[in-house]
Amino acid sequence: MHGTKSGKSRAALGRIERLRSLAMGAMALGLVLAVGGMAAAQPAPTARYRVTFESDWTAANHPIDYPTGIAHFSPLLVVTHDSDVEFWAPGQLASPGIENMAENGASSPFDSEVAAAVLAGDADPLLVDPRGGIGGDDDTSVVITASQAHPLLTAVAMLAPSPDWFVGVHGEALFTAGDWLPGAEFSLFTYDAGTDDGATFTADDIESVPHVPISLETSGSLGNGIPIGRFLVTRLAAPECDINVTQTSYGVGETIALDRFQIQNPGGEAGAAEFKFWIAVGDTEIGVFNMGHDNSFVIDALDVLDLGAQALATVEAGFPSGTWQVGCRLLNPTTGELYDADIVSFEVDGEN
Repeated sequence: MHGTKSGKSRAALGRIERLRSLAMGAMALGLVLAVGGMAAAQPAPTARYRVTFESDWTAANHPIDYPTGIAHFSPLLVVTHDSDVEFWAPGQLASPGIENMAENGASSPFDSEVAAAVLAGDADPLLVDPRGGIGGDDDTSVVITASQAHPLLTAVAMLAPSPDWFVGVHGEALFTAGDWLPGAEFSLFTYDAGTDDGATFTADDIESVPHVPISLETSGSLGNGIPIGRFLVTRLAAPECDINVTQTSYGVGETIALDRFQIQNPGGEAGAAEFKFWIAVGDTEIGVFNMGHDNSFVIDALDVLDLGAQALATVEAGFPSGTWQVGCRLLNPTTGELYDADIVSFEVDGEN
């Protein structure tokens, strides 16, 4: 009995290795990368964006009481989240975190408010611009990763010096109408947090009693209708993979094949990716090929690589019966971050 089991195991391993050889041979013959038209692929589960804060707080644009030589912004605070949480909005009272950000440029306790939302599953961790604050006519940028679970963008920074004035966006959707935005631009105007009654940039602290709702500045230098800056949100290259098989089941003599195999880069910049393709037989994953781990596989911005129909392997008698899968993964070749994956299941009958 032991000899019989060992023989069966060796035979199964042999068939799996035979399948791998057949698939690799077929892919090597048929895998020709060609630029095609945009494909109707499923949107990626996540998207990377560069958020650039371009400030334009100058004496020329906002001359009244301009704090010459000391005008600046506090470090940019950015968070992605879902619609179950709202960190600030005009017409609402400022939270303690927004109050301290607007009055002192601090990230705490706003970081605790975000941490609570993360714990509840409603947000990603807070991103604090590592560069720190910027001058009144300077710019800075950070890179974020949004997900379909947390597709909304909120970002804030304090004008300094000021009593409680800040700029920001709240709950801006990056994923809408079933797809990721390629980019967006938000003009920035000044908000009053409603927590300090000071009327000038360098006024003494005068606590508002009671606090009043957050409101847009509509008078004085900051209310003259000229934006004090802008947020530029640009989607970065994050390739997506889309595959499909020709049938839902295959028997002996039938060829397992793909009728769709496309990789696309919907981002505004070219990007490198590690590209993996495999076949799974039960719990055994058979690697067919892996390329780009050395940053050599690069897809231009807005390009689609249409690999066309691909024959993988012809089912032979003795191939394991049951549910099989084919799949592709695209990863960041430097960090290993998953960009996208597409997995398709089908049935194989190796007995008939």
